[in-house]
Amino acid sequence: MADATSHQAPLCPDCGEAEAQRVLSALTVLGQIGGLTPQEQSEVKQIEEKMASITPKSHIDQLQASRTKPKSV
Repeated sequence: MADATSHQAPLCPDCGEAEAQRVLSALTVLGQIGGLTPQEQSEVKQIEEKMASITPKSHIDQLQASRTKPKSV
């Protein structure tokens, strides 16, 4: 990874040229900086949004208990 980002690129092992393009996988890049791939980030976001929309049962029970019952006529 350091070789690919430095100004002095190593020579291509196949042709010997210094100006060869290099392909880096996402795993190589993310492995160096740590983190998730875009797909993994999307999946985590979906899970977090789903969990944020769920009201815990304990909170529902508390709301139902604090609700005043209407008086019968």
